[in-house]
Amino acid sequence: MGGPTPTLTPSFGVKRSIAELERQQLMQQQVGFLRSVKQRSHFNHTSPISPLSPFDHFSPDSRFGVQHGRFTNPFVQQVQHGRSSPIIINNVNGNAVVSFSSSSPPPPTTTTTTATTTTTSQGGPQRVGGETEAPPAPVIQMRSRLQQLEKHLLDDDDDDDVLVAVNDDDCDVSSVVTSSEWSETMQSLIITPPTKTTTTQQQQQQQQQQVPFSTTSPTSSSNSSCSSTLTTSTSSSLPSLPSSCSPIQSLKDAATAISESKTDVAASILDRLKQISNARGDPEQRLISYMLSSLRSRLNPTESPPPVSELSSPEHLLATQLLYEASPCFKLSFMAANLAILDSINPQSNSIHILDFDIGQGSQYVTLIYALAEKKPPIPITLKITTIIDPAPRSHPQSEDKLGVVGDFLKKLAERVGLRVRFRVLKMNTSELTRDALSAVSCYDEHDEEEEVLAVNFAFRLHKLADESVSTENPRDELLRVVKGLRPRVVTVAEQEMNCNTNTFVARVGEASGYYQALFDSLDSVMTREGSDRVRVEECLGRKAANSVACEGRDRVERCEVFGKWRARMGMAGFELRPLSQHVAESMRARLHSSFKNGGNSAGFTVKEENGAISFGWKGRTLTVVSAWR
Repeated sequence: MGGPTPTLTPSFGVKRSIAELERQQLMQQQVGFLRSVKQRSHFNHTSPISPLSPFDHFSPDSRFGVQHGRFTNPFVQQVQHGRSSPIIINNVNGNAVVSFSSSSPPPPTTTTTTATTTTTSQGGPQRVGGETEAPPAPVIQMRSRLQQLEKHLLDDDDDDDVLVAVNDDDCDVSSVVTSSEWSETMQSLIITPPTKTTTTQQQQQQQQQQVPFSTTSPTSSSNSSCSSTLTTSTSSSLPSLPSSCSPIQSLKDAATAISESKTDVAASILDRLKQISNARGDPEQRLISYMLSSLRSRLNPTESPPPVSELSSPEHLLATQLLYEASPCFKLSFMAANLAILDSINPQSNSIHILDFDIGQGSQYVTLIYALAEKKPPIPITLKITTIIDPAPRSHPQSEDKLGVVGDFLKKLAERVGLRVRFRVLKMNTSELTRDALSAVSCYDEHDEEEEVLAVNFAFRLHKLADESVSTENPRDELLRVVKGLRPRVVTVAEQEMNCNTNTFVARVGEASGYYQALFDSLDSVMTREGSDRVRVEECLGRKAANSVACEGRDRVERCEVFGKWRARMGMAGFELRPLSQHVAESMRARLHSSFKNGGNSAGFTVKEENGAISFGWKGRTLTVVSAWR
């Protein structure tokens, strides 16, 4: 090995012979490991699992077959030439085993003149004389066998793992080449090419090292877009919402964690959602703020009691009225119900009697009074309105005195347009309500005709009554059976299109989030974000959402259902659907567009006639549905 010593750079891109490895060992006093691999074009990065370079994993002692720890590597001895021995290849546990037969005669020993060597400051051997010391016979024998092994390994194109075992009477060298976790890690490093990390990628990597935004239970749906394992953040601030994770999905993940009693996980998700919530921000931020309050009430009802009695407070009733007047979906629902009542009147009828179980501020009948006045019948029409109050506690939020004020307002309005209105508040148990009872307590004058049309109006009322899932008394179905016994000409039903009655807690969170997200968004078209009325309306919606999500049993008053379930329930009570005509839908569309003449945008609102009912929605999401029955 005379002449200048070449400078070698560690590279795993090509296969190297034993002679090259020997020269490298003499230079660095370290050895590489022998492996059957194909050419790799990239291995310029260091291992992510160790700060050492590839060659730092081997110590000088490894030249003599010393094994270190669990993972050992084959090392190349100082070899130059030798005769090969026969090779026996066997299969052990699915791995190829390469061994050398000990029956082959040892190769001849070459004697050379001994040379004196010294050690450099780097630890490598340095030749002083002109000749080198001859290696011992066992080394020469091993050299020959390694050369034969090298021939088979370098000619092998298979990337499968190989287990190499070398046994001999004079030396025993054995190690696992690639059948361990270590080899799999090294192979992935060899295959993966180095990439240039940009500033944006570095920021993303730093965010990934922080706490993920939300956590999904093992029982959660596999299509969760932001499920991850919760880890500890080293940053003083919470990470922002990942782009692949929607706030609605995170609300569902928090609900799942709450339902599985994983309070720490739920609290962590809610803390991160709080970073993007804002009760005075855009519609989505406002929704998240109110849904967060709902979930916190469910998570800790002692510290954050859910709204129950608040739903019958004067503030809530006033805010509900503001919602009915501001939202086109609710306003048009009242108008569609009025049209269904008008369509049921015979030309010979001069009296209409409407039975209402939740009249509110009476805004629905303002439009009905104007519609009747426009008809200009040959004989004056008398409009009778009877509102029913159940004497049971918490059954009705308004007192007789307040309802009397509503009646006085409607009477004065009717007089201005030349119409007669009779108004009556009747406190009676639902089970006692019959047509004879209505006639017996009637305060209407003796001029009533037999052709009186009886109509029953359920405007956003039925969903507040408990059903069979809450009580065996089933007040909801009982009321429908009583009304059926009154033999009304028409029954109108207006309800929010939301499946939050018998659904599970997690499903209700997803349903309420989607519904109120569309409703909050639609308010941007009719109300300014900074207005006080907008705040009161959204607080009203927040209370409704919280009651629907956080409460159970009798405390859960908000029990909305979809039209399909109402259709089945009405059918079981003996009612038959009275389809609303396309004329009603077209009339509602005309009303919708005319209401935006002075400003605003009606493009997002929809009016559809579906399955005999009229639905009103916002950007594809149905919010309210009106139907008529007989």
